[in-house]
Amino acid sequence: MTVEKLDRANNASKGVISGFVFKIIGVVLPFVIRTVIIKELGAEYLGLSSLFTSILSALNLVELGLGSSMVFSMYQPVAEKDYLKLGALYNFYRLCYRIIGVIILVLGLIVSPLLPYIVKGDFPSDINVYILYWIYLLNTVLSYWLFAYKSSLLQAYQRTDIESKIGIIVNIFFYGSQILVLCIFHNYYIYAIMLPIFTIATNIIRSIIVDKMFRNIKCAGGISREAVKGITTNMVALIGHQISYTVINSVDNIVISAFLGLTILAMYNNYYFILNALNSIIVVIFQAVQAGIGNSIITESKEKNRSDFSKFALLIFMIVAWATICLYTLCQDFILLWVGREYVFGYTTVIYLSICFFITQFRKVVTTYKNAAGYWKKDALKPYIVILVDLLIDIILIPLIGADGALIATIVSMGFVSIPWETWVLFKFLFEESPLKYFVFIIIQAILTGIGCILCNAIIHTIHMAGLMGFIVKGLCCSVIAGIYVLFVNSHNKNMKWIFNLTKNLLNKSSTFPPG
Repeated sequence: MTVEKLDRANNASKGVISGFVFKIIGVVLPFVIRTVIIKELGAEYLGLSSLFTSILSALNLVELGLGSSMVFSMYQPVAEKDYLKLGALYNFYRLCYRIIGVIILVLGLIVSPLLPYIVKGDFPSDINVYILYWIYLLNTVLSYWLFAYKSSLLQAYQRTDIESKIGIIVNIFFYGSQILVLCIFHNYYIYAIMLPIFTIATNIIRSIIVDKMFRNIKCAGGISREAVKGITTNMVALIGHQISYTVINSVDNIVISAFLGLTILAMYNNYYFILNALNSIIVVIFQAVQAGIGNSIITESKEKNRSDFSKFALLIFMIVAWATICLYTLCQDFILLWVGREYVFGYTTVIYLSICFFITQFRKVVTTYKNAAGYWKKDALKPYIVILVDLLIDIILIPLIGADGALIATIVSMGFVSIPWETWVLFKFLFEESPLKYFVFIIIQAILTGIGCILCNAIIHTIHMAGLMGFIVKGLCCSVIAGIYVLFVNSHNKNMKWIFNLTKNLLNKSSTFPPG
């Protein structure tokens, strides 16, 4: 059977460019919305939104990693141009998602009576918390029922740029409409009801585009018992990873709400919003290349994949180191300018936030390759250890030291459990070599980034300017200083030539990456 190599470089380039535009819109406009809600309605409304999102993220565990397992199962038939098998997998995915939607609806309704017990203090007086929660629940359920499964083909064919372009168009109307509603009506119910409306619109648009793009793939047929067994096996291995992801990203909010209240939760999420904004922009790179990496693992040699990994790791480090230095230096000034002194935490929060951001992004270098290879069974025990560590630290530290406890829990569980374990798995089973050199690389890069944070912070805070203009001047100076520092400390690396060529080609709007 003919094996097809995807145009990985071209697809990744398109995915990154369109993804960046999509994420920038998804950062700037929600930022405006958060600001309007704080000014017009109050921080408690943001706390409710964060709480409901976290609860429903926990309910999404019902998905059990089906999406990741299905996309992984498509890599081989995509490479082999087996359209009948793709159609059968597609059909199976649709059925599973419809069932999952029903289960989430039932579980979500069961959770409803527990809402008063997971919020410390009173709800906003003009809000029926149950009605608001049911709106958020409906939005989640509709995302499973209405063609969400069709995104699997875009991911398997490394066409995340299509998903981004859909998001760009819909989100401009979506966020723009929400901002107008808040400014004109000052009504949180109308703001919330727009969530399911635009979820429906997004899924319908995606469905039409996917059907036109992949006319030769029909959503029909059944898959073999062996295929079901393979998908099920991967899902079982993914259960722990999904639970771990949810604990790290969602349970923190629930614990903070229960112990500290909605106002502290809203303050914490203002800081976490900045972290997620940076995460969402950088994650575009990982999303754009994962399917290409999966295709490369199937079609290329071990040596080629190891070489590509080294280049990819250096590229990500340089981006993440620059972003971490800027985050550490500018975060507190930004919060002060944005929402005012009453919503500012101590500087320890910025330190923990910066560390959390750095290790989260660096971890994704390994997990992108590990997920593309489907190595979920290789570290099946790890996520349960991560859950235990994270929950224990959350429950112990959050009541004692406040929201910083959630960040410390994330740092310890990821930095001392997830990263070492996952790196060992990847190097042992894919590259078949010791991960020691890579661990040394991580430690050196972490030290260099820490030094860069201290130096840049010291320099920038000699600029005694306040207000918006002061922040802009500091931001520009910080960006330049951090960029020069990162380039200087990595100038000796042999992979820098590849990165310079990559940058040159992207700036010239080339459709190809430099050769490996």
